[in-house]
Amino acid sequence: MTPMPKDKAFWGKTALLSSAGLMFPLCTALGYGWGYLMDKWLGTKPIFSIIFLLFGIAAGFINFFRIIAKIENK
Repeated sequence: MTPMPKDKAFWGKTALLSSAGLMFPLCTALGYGWGYLMDKWLGTKPIFSIIFLLFGIAAGFINFFRIIAKIENK
């Protein structure tokens, strides 16, 4: 069994990577959910769901690349 690293930089990078793994699906789900609620409120069918799903995917990618760039700078 290998010992756990005690380096703070290692744990900081690990925390950033785990947040990157959670950020993408969360942004996608929030975008779709917001679009679904708008469709339901306005009586439109899939228009806002699709638009906000795409916005959520874009936001997920942007956050993912920001986190990866932050890890590379450390």
